[in-house]
Amino acid sequence: MPQNSQQIHGRSADIVIVGGGTAGCLVARSAAERGRHVTIVEPESSDAPDIDRVRPNRWLRLLGSVEDWGHETASSPQLAGRRMKWPRGKGLGGSSRINAMIWFPPTDHDFQMIDDLTGNRLGLSGLKQRFQVLTQRIGPESPRWTSAVCQRFLDVAQRAATQADPGPHHPMLYRRFNRSGKRWTSAQLLDAQPLGDGRIDLVRGQVDRVVLTGDQATGVRLVDGEVIHARQRVILSAGSIATPTILMRSGIGDAEHLRAHGIDSIIDLPGVGRGLQDHLIMPMIFSTAPEHQFACVDTPRDLAQWQAVGGGPIACNIAECGGLFYDETIQLHVTPTHYLLFPHPKTPPAMTIGINVTRPLSQGRLRLQSSDPRAMPMIDPPYLTNPSDTETLLRGMRLARQIADEMSLAGHEILPGAKRVDDESLIKSISRYSQTLYHPVGTCGGGNRELAVCDDRLFVRNVSGLQIVDASVFPAIPTGNPSTLVLLLAMLTDDTW
Repeated sequence: MPQNSQQIHGRSADIVIVGGGTAGCLVARSAAERGRHVTIVEPESSDAPDIDRVRPNRWLRLLGSVEDWGHETASSPQLAGRRMKWPRGKGLGGSSRINAMIWFPPTDHDFQMIDDLTGNRLGLSGLKQRFQVLTQRIGPESPRWTSAVCQRFLDVAQRAATQADPGPHHPMLYRRFNRSGKRWTSAQLLDAQPLGDGRIDLVRGQVDRVVLTGDQATGVRLVDGEVIHARQRVILSAGSIATPTILMRSGIGDAEHLRAHGIDSIIDLPGVGRGLQDHLIMPMIFSTAPEHQFACVDTPRDLAQWQAVGGGPIACNIAECGGLFYDETIQLHVTPTHYLLFPHPKTPPAMTIGINVTRPLSQGRLRLQSSDPRAMPMIDPPYLTNPSDTETLLRGMRLARQIADEMSLAGHEILPGAKRVDDESLIKSISRYSQTLYHPVGTCGGGNRELAVCDDRLFVRNVSGLQIVDASVFPAIPTGNPSTLVLLLAMLTDDTW
């Protein structure tokens, strides 16, 4: 059928957004408020039990659930040959459906990265003002309950860190993406207020590729063959895994890699799929006295308190506090639990200080395994290939030990164990027990000279009307948890309508 006939008789919108996740929902909301007709394309999904979806203390049960895409990395020589589960949220709200809800304000380094990425239009002061507007709009809330482990960490961390190094150090109690002690996802932005003259439609389906007419993005083709037409632009907000795979299936990417999978190369952009970064966390686990154990089962008293005022242990997001140390090169994450066993009912009383390098230099790569859009991509994990990342991580582990000693809640070191003191034995522990922190970024040109995006509007090079708004366009990984920076990028898209 001729293209014009499809445009007349098929579904269409001013803006077609691929992915109703953290960024996509905010972009859709903003566009509709400005009078646009928006269609979000999001695959079919199911809901986990309400008890897990709503109670903050149960978020770990969402990992591996029906709300998780279930990605897995290739084996990593740096991680003892392990394959690692990479949870990503499935359904409206994206990974905000299954994450730890930490609201981490961008650092000056992060603001500068976004300012450079968007053409230095606003400057640092302008970006910080926009972030304040974003904060008011999202309304993150302060913790409504904190554990003794969290309180003790905040009491001693600054002093212990300063003894090891003059600093600066910034212990912090994390605010959360919660509402009255209940979990919040970006999908709630879609129903927050009346839309005025705008409109948001939801199409359930998986996107195969972007439809290109000459050098113009005119819509998206679903796996079932249906085309959703875009009168003004297509926005890819499918995240650091799905966005580059959609580009590659559309013929935008490394030409040689595309030809190997029978895909015609339309625009040769080797940066697509490269530049992959993630935060790797090494959990150091310490036993605690039984009275400090975080319960795996909610008691009737806890439930009553949470239902009445949104407080008590049920409102705890487990990852309560942490902070930046050693001039923002290390982030610590503190939980009142055994990081590797909780929420198993037989988990012993324990606390964890997790360590990650904030701005690692190691990079990985994402590639297609098949041109079939239902096939999972190959994820080559971006961990510890640069020796400086290992050195920084080791420094953070020694700091965590010093802080744990001063906290006085720790009985003994369970992992990696007090006898592991030399670099070689600690590196073996890192290779066996470190985990993803669920922060993949950079797969649409991050860290490469040949970017997949250009100009201050983040449009794909040489394609009119195709925009990327998600963490895949970050040139480097943010210092801390990236959700707030993704939302800020989505908010800046307002400037391009």
